[in-house]
Amino acid sequence: MFHDLDVPVDSEDMHMLKDRLNVLEQQGYRVVAVSTSVVASAGTELPPCPPIDRIRALCTQSSSSSSSTPPPPLSSSSSAAAAAPSSSSPEPSGITLLARLNVVIPDRDSTEVNHAQALVSRASNPSSGYHVVAALPMTERALRHCCAALDVDIITMDLGHRSCPKIRPQDVILALRRGLRFELPYHSVFQGSLARRNFFLNGRLLAHAARKHGLILSSGAHRSMDIRAPLDVINLATLLGLPPGTAKAGLTKECQQCLDVCVRKRTKTYREAIRLID
Repeated sequence: MFHDLDVPVDSEDMHMLKDRLNVLEQQGYRVVAVSTSVVASAGTELPPCPPIDRIRALCTQSSSSSSSTPPPPLSSSSSAAAAAPSSSSPEPSGITLLARLNVVIPDRDSTEVNHAQALVSRASNPSSGYHVVAALPMTERALRHCCAALDVDIITMDLGHRSCPKIRPQDVILALRRGLRFELPYHSVFQGSLARRNFFLNGRLLAHAARKHGLILSSGAHRSMDIRAPLDVINLATLLGLPPGTAKAGLTKECQQCLDVCVRKRTKTYREAIRLID
């Protein structure tokens, strides 16, 4: 079962998201996480969870049916119950939809890591509606903190950007020992020659530092044209030095194991809360 754990929700137009989800389904993906991002800074509130139920309802609509009423915007406020997916409602066309939060840590000062931890703690609460919480460090200091102490599920980086944090093997190994996964978002390959060169340079460094373990492959695509079929992604990952089997695991086994850990962590949080109440 192929996964794409980073499909950004960055537009008010739900039809653009629907197009990307339809492309993912046609390419053979069956588990998709729609993501929203927040910058860790003073006074930052936890953003509302992506409205999974409304996204699911839109995707299940027949493509032949036309409506004059525009779909509701993604930024529309709704209750946490409406944002969280319902286990009784069917998934769109066989795709399981999950909600993900990316916490961006610019690390302009030492207090931002504390703000990041507060956001991560709130997002990890089962009542938030988020299934996956990821950190996006923008500096080397922020990356070291994420690897050593931040209680997230995934560490992701903009590998195509020139200012991508320096990747040190000792930090990566420490994070892997803590059960974290590192993400290789491949959308930078289609953003010009400079971004493509940076992606392959930083991607090879990350794959080598991780010793080719604990790596997840995701699109991070804002456009449908940047999404690739699983076999194409596997071939792309082999250019980073990953064996084909390891590259395939980055779309299947590693993703599923990461989601299993997410479920256990949030179930433990819920049980601990019940124990304290009792």
